[in-house]
Amino acid sequence: MVEFRPAIIEELKIGNLTIDNQPVVIVKDADLGFELFGLPIFKADGIIAWLVFKNSVIEIDYKNKLTTISKSVLQKSLDRNLFCLGYPIVTLRSPEGIPLNFGFDSGSQSTSIKHNIFRKIEVDRIENASGIVMGAGGSETVSKQRAYDVTVYLNDYRLDSDSVSTTQGVKGTALLKPDGKPGSNIGLDGKIIMDHLNGRFDLRLEK
Repeated sequence: MVEFRPAIIEELKIGNLTIDNQPVVIVKDADLGFELFGLPIFKADGIIAWLVFKNSVIEIDYKNKLTTISKSVLQKSLDRNLFCLGYPIVTLRSPEGIPLNFGFDSGSQSTSIKHNIFRKIEVDRIENASGIVMGAGGSETVSKQRAYDVTVYLNDYRLDSDSVSTTQGVKGTALLKPDGKPGSNIGLDGKIIMDHLNGRFDLRLEK
């Protein structure tokens, strides 16, 4: 259990974005530390909730280590593939056109899938494996499965994975069970653009 106390930040500046009277929770320093094999590797000063950016366009340029935040303008003609369930949910699709709901994690370096996706897509080869899950507060070794030659689509982009591991780290609800989690690796050759107001999640890859 994480102990916390509520507070208000009168003014929070993120680049050109200014947020007034932002509710926050204050936790212990240890709960924002990242460890690997019990050794501290990084400590964050805070974690920003995605709802802070509900009226903004976020452009994450992993290659140049740059994040740009701008004001979103409502458009009615866009096909929505992004919504928020406490965290961003991106709708991908299988090669057969079946919708797949993935919970986006901007801090994760790799894409992972949930076991329930096997009811929606065909996978020829699955093996048992183990891996280290790292997050705020520490890390742990978990049992998982590894699926090979998995293909999904994001808009017009085909995303191929030679191998992808299952995860238990994407929470669901009674109404929605996520099928996986796309990591930052899908945008390493370009940019990821998220527009919460218009419900759009796009890639802009360098040719």
